Amino acid sequence: MVPFVINTFDPLMMYSSPCLTALVLADENLLIPVLYAIPESVTNLNITMGYPIMGSIVFNLVDSLYELGRNKHSDRGGGSAYYYKDVLSILGNPLLRTIYGEHIQRVRNLITKSNLVYLTVKEILDGKSEDILFHTGSIKENACNYLTDVFEFLIRNLAAPENEARTDPVQMEILFQVYTYLTRLNDILANYTFEPGYETLFRLIRRMLKTLHIPFNGEPLAGLQLLGILETRTLDFDNVIILSMNEGILPRSSAIPSFIPQNLRFGFGLPTPDHQDSIYAYYFYRLIQRASNVVLIYDSSTGGLRTGERSRFMHQLYYELPGAVKEINPSFPVTLLRPPPIIVEKKGEIAEALLLYAEGGKKTLSPSALNEFLNCSLRFYFHHIAGLPQPEEVTEDIDARIFGNLLHRAMQILYTRFGSSLLTKDQLVDLLKKEDLINDALDRSFHEVLFGNGEGGSSRQIEGFNLIIRQIIKSYIHNLVSMDAAGGAFSIADLEKHVETTIPVDTADNLLSVRIGGTIDRIDLYEGQFRILDYKTGMVKNSFGAVSSLFDSGEKLRNDAVFQVLLYAMIYQKLTPGSSIIPALCFVRGSHADNFSYSIQYGEKKKKLEEYREVKTEFEELIQLHLERLFNLNEPFVQTENTKICENCPYAVICRKEGR
Repeated sequence: MVPFVINTFDPLMMYSSPCLTALVLADENLLIPVLYAIPESVTNLNITMGYPIMGSIVFNLVDSLYELGRNKHSDRGGGSAYYYKDVLSILGNPLLRTIYGEHIQRVRNLITKSNLVYLTVKEILDGKSEDILFHTGSIKENACNYLTDVFEFLIRNLAAPENEARTDPVQMEILFQVYTYLTRLNDILANYTFEPGYETLFRLIRRMLKTLHIPFNGEPLAGLQLLGILETRTLDFDNVIILSMNEGILPRSSAIPSFIPQNLRFGFGLPTPDHQDSIYAYYFYRLIQRASNVVLIYDSSTGGLRTGERSRFMHQLYYELPGAVKEINPSFPVTLLRPPPIIVEKKGEIAEALLLYAEGGKKTLSPSALNEFLNCSLRFYFHHIAGLPQPEEVTEDIDARIFGNLLHRAMQILYTRFGSSLLTKDQLVDLLKKEDLINDALDRSFHEVLFGNGEGGSSRQIEGFNLIIRQIIKSYIHNLVSMDAAGGAFSIADLEKHVETTIPVDTADNLLSVRIGGTIDRIDLYEGQFRILDYKTGMVKNSFGAVSSLFDSGEKLRNDAVFQVLLYAMIYQKLTPGSSIIPALCFVRGSHADNFSYSIQYGEKKKKLEEYREVKTEFEELIQLHLERLFNLNEPFVQTENTKICENCPYAVICRKEGR
């Protein structure tokens, strides 16, 4: 903001004789910010402008009710189902907290737990029947009646003795004014035989509410005078402060709503934008002609459609009154401070939390947790030691994590029916022909994974973009079963098997037995060997260089998929000594390729990893080394130097690594 001063102006003057001072808002949208910015020393204030309804929570409620009715669906039982964002918008409105306070957190938990995109009235209100907002059976047939009933319901509830002390009187006045307007509109519509459509009626209501203002009560002969540019007509003040003196705001540049072309309007003497500019020029010069001190402030910042250009009236003053005008350009130097690195020492409660992963503790180190530690030890601390929750959101469009869980569960359901019997090519080809079994597995997977298997989950429909995802998963299932059929006979030893073992770790202080475990997607018995198979829905990464690269989070991203399946192989071999284990990865994205394979390749020559024993010694030595790092109390948790890892980190806002 740049002040533009005519004559000399002492800011303290407006406090000594505020009734002689006018604060004029060329942009009336600044009313609310200005009211909050006026210092407490100004005890008397007369506001000539009205409080705009458009900027109130009442107007937001009207918008939310419009969206609630527009996005409403019908459920299978014939009732109404509402979009979760519209429901949360209404429940979170400050006007309704006293009415729905007991339901807000319960509904939020229900939405995230069961991944509910649409909610029924029963799910929202938990059986509460005395409600108007969510009983919107006739909202699209008679929106005006519905809104009138809603606002009458709100006025009665908020004016009740138990709620009166917590109710904002300004918002109550706005509620009453809107209710009065809706009642009049209802009476007018009753005189006509036609009924406006839902969209048309709401647009009409919104347009009319935008023009409504709630008047303030004040004393015009006392206090600081806060006015709009039109309210200053015929009034004189000693001190005048005008805000938003930008071109386009004063004079206001608005097109004349007319179908008559500009040249015809000019030729026949009709009003043109030049006439409007002349009117505002008269208002402006008449206001400042008798003032002793004038301060004109404009915003010189640019951004979006704002050019930061000062008003043409200021240019005129600058060149016509060169001696009486003083321009001040206040500068606010902004320095970006580099956030200090975050270092967390392993002391006190942190050291005790680490011991929970030792034998006798309550926690188990999973492959994903070790992957987090190798990528960024500070992220491991945030997630597994400090216990900072990662944000849970409703998944309308299935993301990569949900996609993988759906595929995992569907494959588990399909293969569980075979038990541990030998699976031949003929059995698997026959399975591909039984579309009803595959469809049933997919439906069960969606209801358990996506819908949370909650109340009414079996009755919810797979719809919209999720139908396309379902078809994609189905094609992947066909590819994977075909791959298994072509690979020769095998039997399934286990599905979604939880495995766990302990590894001795020698720290500087004592010897620990650290618990490591996780869930293996599939364990096959193939040609006398155990095949540890892990499904992956991300990019195909079935090769790695040296074993040491699986532990290095340098410039390139580690192959965490190979690390995970090798860790599973290590654990399973400890549980089944002497067994031969084949680590394998199933990247479903590549299942359509001719050279699709479960095998892992390593080294410069991309040698096929035939058995875990080929990398066992080096892999387990490095696991031992990094576990000692994790439990070494002298090595703190620090941020990673690889900023690529930070791109999808849920704790990036806390860490602020990208700002360093």
